[in-house]
Amino acid sequence: YGEQVLWPVHCVQDTPGAALHAGLRVPHARLVIRKGYHHGVDSYSAFMEADRATRTGLAGYLREHGVRRVFCVGLATDYCVAWSALDAR
Repeated sequence: YGEQVLWPVHCVQDTPGAALHAGLRVPHARLVIRKGYHHGVDSYSAFMEADRATRTGLAGYLREHGVRRVFCVGLATDYCVAWSALDAR
């Protein structure tokens, strides 16, 4: 699908770096989206992997529940947050 950007290892499954913040309290949460688990494909957006073919299921979930407004927050504003915001649009 194109050239990958090689980032330092981060957010590895089952490590503290991949955990939700301990102070985060969202008892009303109904869904956790998993992304970035395809070894050969970069993952920035919460909606679709960087190959632009592999979907996470988030768009369908939001559509099914009539969600019309999405707030995107996070640490990597120039990558993951930006790609997610653009795909949400």
